[in-house]
Amino acid sequence: MSSEEANKIMNKTLENINSWLQDSSISDSTKEGIKQAIEQERWSDLVYAFWQEVTFGTGGIRGRAALTESDLKLLASEGLSAKILKGPNTINDVVFSKITMGVARYMEKRGMKNVVIGYDSRLRGKDFAELVAKIFISKGIKVHLFDEPTPYPELSYAVTFLRADIGIEISASHNDKRYNGYKICTVTGASLNLNQRKEIIDEIYGNKNNKEETPTELINLKEAPTEFLAYLGGDKPLFDIGNHSYTNLHKEYLGHIKEFILRLEAVKENLTKVHIGYCAYYGSGHKLVPWLLKETGFSNIQIVSEMNTPNGLFPAFKLTELPDPGFIGSAEKASAEFKKEHGDQAFEALDMFVGTDPDADRMGLTINIPKTKRSAISGDWKLLTANDLWTLVLWYRLSAIAEKNGGRIPDAVHKSIIKSHVTSEALRRVAKKFSIDCEGTWVGFGFLAEKIIEEWEQGRANLGAFEESNGFTIGGAKPQKGESLGQGGHTLEKDGTLATLLTAEIASYAKSKKTTLMDMLNSLYLDPDIGCFVTIEITLPEVGVFEGVEGELLKRKIIKNIERMAQKISTGATVDIAGLPIVRTETFATGKYDDIYWKGFPDEGLRFYFDNTEVNHLTIRPSGTEAKLRFYVQHKLEGLTQENIWDKRATDDKFVEELARKAIDMVQNRQF
Repeated sequence: MSSEEANKIMNKTLENINSWLQDSSISDSTKEGIKQAIEQERWSDLVYAFWQEVTFGTGGIRGRAALTESDLKLLASEGLSAKILKGPNTINDVVFSKITMGVARYMEKRGMKNVVIGYDSRLRGKDFAELVAKIFISKGIKVHLFDEPTPYPELSYAVTFLRADIGIEISASHNDKRYNGYKICTVTGASLNLNQRKEIIDEIYGNKNNKEETPTELINLKEAPTEFLAYLGGDKPLFDIGNHSYTNLHKEYLGHIKEFILRLEAVKENLTKVHIGYCAYYGSGHKLVPWLLKETGFSNIQIVSEMNTPNGLFPAFKLTELPDPGFIGSAEKASAEFKKEHGDQAFEALDMFVGTDPDADRMGLTINIPKTKRSAISGDWKLLTANDLWTLVLWYRLSAIAEKNGGRIPDAVHKSIIKSHVTSEALRRVAKKFSIDCEGTWVGFGFLAEKIIEEWEQGRANLGAFEESNGFTIGGAKPQKGESLGQGGHTLEKDGTLATLLTAEIASYAKSKKTTLMDMLNSLYLDPDIGCFVTIEITLPEVGVFEGVEGELLKRKIIKNIERMAQKISTGATVDIAGLPIVRTETFATGKYDDIYWKGFPDEGLRFYFDNTEVNHLTIRPSGTEAKLRFYVQHKLEGLTQENIWDKRATDDKFVEELARKAIDMVQNRQF
């Protein structure tokens, strides 16, 4: 980095360290952790922890709760008072207190009185949730608190069910074990839109009275007035809650999800014939996903026991590995654990092997490959891309609705599908086949939810919202007066539990037709109205993230390289990737990170088109949830027949991967 950049970072780091060490409201244990890091000369970690304040990403704030494996173990064993390195750029009790005070001010100014708080399986999630709850109670805001690790989509649903004003989940979703976070959803169950995000950020970081306003004495939850604290969970409380009220939210949530099955009578006889494997990835789906499947009638369920207990240390995963069911490396771990526990034959007998991430908003699907086709893909199983899975889900659901209504979607002009701009074009083709509009928007379920709400105001009902990062929900029609949940819809947040049940329904339907999920998907590829769109996403770095300040600056340098490549192409230069010439570029920017990076920062990516059809392209986008760059390729495969589909698809899978990797080399090394 330049000397000017280095001086700026060092000055800010020293300023923040001194501020924390001199702050009387910060605990002695926290100060001791900082002093120990200085004595140990952990300069890189100190700069990372103090060079800036943790920033808002796609769905809230997330960052590292521990910078090293030893700090992580101390946090696990000693709790929030552990003498580990903390700073304004890490997730800790000081930062969460500041954030919560900002959210409380935001609520007070708008007359908001109720908040739902949950946590997933991250280390000390319960402790963080209780700290946040105590601060809200001290501000006169009623708290509805879950009594165990809970999927984020369930918390989102709870906000709508209880007609609360705000929902907060202590979660870092699919990030590695070092991370935790503070997800926020609104009265509709949706993530913050850009305006709400800005207003809350202003309250958190723009207010100069945080230290004076933060309560020094917080009430013990057992002593909290009953009018300010209520608990949520399952059949009964898991600990003594005194006289506080209790709601079986699990029952309400799962009952609601079951309403989305479309062909219950048609598939009922085949429910017990579907063989399902499930992996919770040490997360909060460990109870609810198996419960829901069994209550619906799916009795052949085999669970990966090793990963079915909430555990924020994620024992099967190394420090920087992701517990993400949509990532091939994670799926390999899960399938290996399944085979170790249940055997190879049991794995081969599965119709679907499902995984949900720690907060259960993402779902990944692995399917077995027929023995006669395994040579084509060099393996016995395949992790479906979310794009392929959502294409099948959308087609199935629209087909089922049309089947009940004489082959047409009733009032199709007032129905819509929503997808992010990096999610497969195949969804648009499926929607068009049923005369349904498919609208695009930016990445992140907050944007998808905002688009659904816009559609509600225009009198249109949402039949599905999809994003490439393994996210799916159904928005329904505009809520009735006094409600925030869409009519015939689910919460406006992606939900891995919902996706699991609806995929199981499709597998059962496939059984009734004596076919498989993969054969059904292949039939869509062969449909000329839909076609086969081969997609891939590869991240840079592929494992881990851009580490520390140096990594952040390297990420910015590479983004600048990508902008230079786009500029070069726009002036008429010829650039090709893997033999495909780029004919046009497009920049996608919302401005949400301009104050952190630079004006016009391409937060939604830069796209490089390979022909004028605009269906073959590469999009490079900085992640909103991790310190990574994401490389998305979409390529339409032509000339498919029943005889060649397996081989041609396998060949094109390799081609799009090669294209993505060559693009990574180009922008890293300025090979353009």
